[in-house]
Amino acid sequence: MKLLSTSHSCLMDVLYKEIPFKLAIENSAKKHTIFKENRKQLTAVVGCSLRHFYIFSYLINKVRDNYNNEQKAALLVYLSDHLFLNLISSADFEKLFLSLEISQSEINKLNELSKDKEKLIPAEYNKDSIEFLHYRYNTPEWVTKIWMKHFKGYTYKILRANNKPALHYGYVNKSLANKEELINKYREVEDSPFENLIIYNGNVPSRFHPLYKSRQLVSTSPAEDYLLNKLDLDPFRPIVIYSEYKSNLPAQLMSRLSSDVNLFYIAGSSEAYFQTKKDIENYQLNKTQLFETGHSSIITCVANKVSNFFVLPKNTNFQEFRSAPDYFNRLKQDELDGYIANQKEALNDASDFVEDNGNLIYMVPTMNKKESLQIIADFLNSHPLFTLVEQKQFLPFDKYDSTLFIAILRKEAKHD
Repeated sequence: MKLLSTSHSCLMDVLYKEIPFKLAIENSAKKHTIFKENRKQLTAVVGCSLRHFYIFSYLINKVRDNYNNEQKAALLVYLSDHLFLNLISSADFEKLFLSLEISQSEINKLNELSKDKEKLIPAEYNKDSIEFLHYRYNTPEWVTKIWMKHFKGYTYKILRANNKPALHYGYVNKSLANKEELINKYREVEDSPFENLIIYNGNVPSRFHPLYKSRQLVSTSPAEDYLLNKLDLDPFRPIVIYSEYKSNLPAQLMSRLSSDVNLFYIAGSSEAYFQTKKDIENYQLNKTQLFETGHSSIITCVANKVSNFFVLPKNTNFQEFRSAPDYFNRLKQDELDGYIANQKEALNDASDFVEDNGNLIYMVPTMNKKESLQIIADFLNSHPLFTLVEQKQFLPFDKYDSTLFIAILRKEAKHD
């Protein structure tokens, strides 16, 4: 494999065709018949270029501010390899730069600007400034401003935690496995601070491990586990999930209740639909009914009111940044108002299908109070029959290692 040419074209796909990072890596692996070890190198080069995108772009613009996309991608790959990886030969870079009309004097200037990799951020930016945090933690300025406004002194902790991978938790399906026995038997799992959760440290993705394939473990997060422990879930009563993003909630409900859980899953996006279709098959969710439609058409899927209705609308999904180095390249600030309007509508539409003394449960993996606390406050102001049971914002640096906001809303019975 020509690592440089493959990394360059893959990064172009991510940045300028907006192909998600993992899919771009898979496409490149298939196109160039890349084997396991070389795929790791490709992932490292492209991932590093994205994890340092803002500061690398700043340095490149200091050399020349009118590079075209091909030239920018080549220089991003060069900086990631030159400063951190050392996987690509200088001869390969020389050929690429020559073909793209990038001069040696420009490379020399870039080398001078980046000669101390510990001091890439301009000295004029104070370490507490938005600009410094933007470059240091590769986070858009507008996102950093939101967190500074909403979480103040916790912003630094959030940014640091976001640059570390989240731990991978598995919920022990007690009908099939015992937590202590699994810990003793498998070296790739270890105990966690949570009663029925195990931390998975295997080298292969969890979905391919026998523990997950056999349904003894089900992927979850401590925050989701916290929420489900709070709810009185009855396997014999219908549960409805309306989701516009990928969620492992159906499998988690199965592991707690049984594969016969009476579940209606309404997918508000094709991404959510196809994942849940696979889950229904893999986890043998015998009584799960799957629909694909928007929240305004819930009435076509649910005939009667239910005791627990989960609402998972599209959101900024800041949790994804920890696993997808291109996430902030795909997240657009001008989409935020649309998310908020849609979240309000989804919660409102779902509320009509909650029975008296039933729960409306709101879940969004975000750290933006306009998508969380404000949504709930506005909903309660316009829906006097609902009361707030609990709302909680989980943060990536706390013991739950999660980016999730939850709210449980109880519908009170009418009294004539």
